[in-house]
Amino acid sequence: MPSTNADMPGAQLDMPVAPAQCPDSRYPGAGRAWYIAFCLFAATVLAYIDRGIIALLIPDIKQAFGLTDTSISLIQGIAFSIPLSIAAVPAGHWVDRFNRRNMVAAGIIVWSLMTIGCGLAGTVTQLFLARAGVGAGEALLIPAAYSIVADCFAPDRRGRPMAVLVAGASMGGALSSFLAGVILKLLDGRKAVDVALLGSLEVWRFVFVLFGLCGVAFAALVLTFREPVRHGMGELTTQKRAEGQKFLGFARRHPALFSLMYLLVACNVLIATALNSWVMVALIRVYHVPSGDAGMIIGGVKVAANVSGAILGGFVGDALIARRLPFGRLAAWFLSLPMIAAGGLCMYLAPASTYFLAGFIIAGIFTAIQTSVTYPMIYDVVPASTRGQSVGYCMVFSNIIGTGLGTTILASITDYVFRDDGKVAQSMGVLTIG
Repeated sequence: MPSTNADMPGAQLDMPVAPAQCPDSRYPGAGRAWYIAFCLFAATVLAYIDRGIIALLIPDIKQAFGLTDTSISLIQGIAFSIPLSIAAVPAGHWVDRFNRRNMVAAGIIVWSLMTIGCGLAGTVTQLFLARAGVGAGEALLIPAAYSIVADCFAPDRRGRPMAVLVAGASMGGALSSFLAGVILKLLDGRKAVDVALLGSLEVWRFVFVLFGLCGVAFAALVLTFREPVRHGMGELTTQKRAEGQKFLGFARRHPALFSLMYLLVACNVLIATALNSWVMVALIRVYHVPSGDAGMIIGGVKVAANVSGAILGGFVGDALIARRLPFGRLAAWFLSLPMIAAGGLCMYLAPASTYFLAGFIIAGIFTAIQTSVTYPMIYDVVPASTRGQSVGYCMVFSNIIGTGLGTTILASITDYVFRDDGKVAQSMGVLTIG
């Protein structure tokens, strides 16, 4: 990928210019911009808590509905990712046209209510549909959040705040493990919890309901900031802006570039999703760590690995762009690959949980670096008027291939290659190395 903005397709629409030349090129003050980034970070944390808590509840859900690893992986993955992918396309178009802040707030309400629905599901079908609702609601968040951040920070500085959003995803995944682990540990020995208006709920159902209720109340935080001015569009004629809004036409003019970027994103999401979805199962099943302890351990490990990797990736990506090095942010992606494979090898060979967690941390740091350069990398090359669409279509690939297939591929390796539930740690290693 070219490293200079001037050489990039669409860069003429996104170059920072002096306010005197283009009045709409002025960005919000640092304080306001970072406050908006913080609100979106918090929304991202919430989203990944609600999508991730199912991972720690797998044993209870399997027992309640009599499911296999492959069956539960479909509820984790396909049930969530297909609706998210379908909704991401219209969501991307809406982001380029309508109020993005309100879209984020609406998404929070939808996925939070659907998280409650997961806890109240009486059949596998109901659980599948509620999980689908969580995915559809979350489809509104990512295109809107990254588009808003792009209008708060200049192109050579947006890598760091976008890395904060990636860190929010990692933090949410970590907190889903940690907080659910704390709740399970506090309720250890109890079979049910009495909830007002809902009656007696099994502990795993209570966890879903509790997090969903917290999310509904949280939507108000997003409404505390104003929609920022869209940049890179004021200098365009009406005809050019209309042409730029047709993202698919723009992508067809650069097929190799977008095929490569979207494939890389999908592979990264596949590995990250699979590892994060099954790591607690590996600790519980292979290394016999109690579920509550496993949740707290993995919560801490994810914060240490994924958050640090995301922040590091933001700084590295901005440095690559600022120094106009070859391939821009894409260089950070490829340099991470050998370390991810090393983490996978460590997990495959791990004789004890300590070595297994060390491999997971290594893989986590470098997959997070890759993730953190993803959307800045896309925004480096697309016209400003297609930002929402570019992320929406990227989400189709990344969620169908990555989120949807990641958990099932790993489960299939365990079920049909090793044919042993106790080999899930080795399955994680094989997938990461491959």
